[in-house]
This record gives sequence, C-alpha cells and structure tokens, in this order.
Amino acid sequence: MNDSIAKPKDPATSFPLAIVGWAALVLAALLIIAVAMGWLAKVVFLSSSPAEIASPNSSGLPPGQAAAFPVPDFRLTSLEGPAISPADFRGKVVVVDFWATWCGPCRLQAKVLEDLQAEVGDTVQFLAVDIGEDESTVRNYVAKRPFPYPVLLDSQDTLSAPYKIYGLPTVMVIDPAGQVVFHQTGVTSLQELRKEVNAAKG
Repeated sequence: MNDSIAKPKDPATSFPLAIVGWAALVLAALLIIAVAMGWLAKVVFLSSSPAEIASPNSSGLPPGQAAAFPVPDFRLTSLEGPAISPADFRGKVVVVDFWATWCGPCRLQAKVLEDLQAEVGDTVQFLAVDIGEDESTVRNYVAKRPFPYPVLLDSQDTLSAPYKIYGLPTVMVIDPAGQVVFHQTGVTSLQELRKEVNAAKG
C-alpha cells in the first residue's frame, strides 16, 4: 500500500472553510462599494456644476417658501480686523454668503453678489463667511480676488449645523428684524436675489 497517495479532504472540514472564504470576499466587496459611494457622493455634491447644484429647493425648503428662522447668534473675526455679527446691522437687510476658496461655484456666486451690491449700495449689508479654512489661505485668496464687503472667518466650521449649510455656496437673506427669510444652497441668480432682497426690505 502506497502511503504517499493523498487522502481525500474531509467534506466536513472544507465546507466551513469555503463559507468563510466567500463571506470574506462579500464583506470586502461591500466595503469597497461603501467607500466608492461615499467618494462619489462627495465629488457630486461638492464639485457639481452650478446648473446641477442650484436647484430652487436645494436647501430642503418647499419651493418659494422662506426659511423664516431666527439668526443664530455669532460673531466672527474679519480679515479687516474687527469681529462682526449680523446683529450689528439690525434694521438693515443683510445678505450672507457662505463660501470657500476651493469652491468653483462660489466664485460665480461672489460675482452675482458684487453685481447686486452695485445696484443696492449701502442699503443692504453683504457679508462673506469662509467655512473651514485658515486665515492665511483665505487672505492669500482675497489678495488676488478682493471682496467689496467684509470677509469673515469660520475656520472651525462652527456655523454649518446651526445655519443648515449642507453645501457651498449657501446664501441667506436676513430681514431688518433679524429673521432668515431666504436660504438656498447652490448658485442663486441675480434676479432671484434681487427679488428676495426687495421682499425682505418690506
């Protein structure tokens, strides 16, 4: 009898090993899919073209309905030096633009706001709030692309939750009584902002 002949594998042993192998492959595939979906969502949400992200209902509000919630209290340091709060301009309409230097659509929104400011002058206060970036990054950007109104720094991203900022740019219009009456994520057109600002003036 030849002892070198391989003995057949025990089915009871090989079957559990096969299950473990298949389970590991399935788990690995699910992990890869989850990571890929998260990356894809981030790319689509943060890198979409203005036309793709500027839907009227992108803030989660019913179409045509104002946000109508009180402005959470905040005071942020500005690039110009003093800390500024929307409350400093109570009695005046305030337009707040939440943006970041890496955000391409934010540049289009800044141009719209600059055009609107040229129309309304000092009857409306404009504020640009940079989200989540350090002062040197913002200062270097603004040196090349200056804003005609104060730029505030939210380096620790403390405002995204209370202000319901789900993407950039996000624009808010605050009425003279301190209520948020317009809140939209994505590039808002000059025509729409003009309408909302005039409505906020009452």
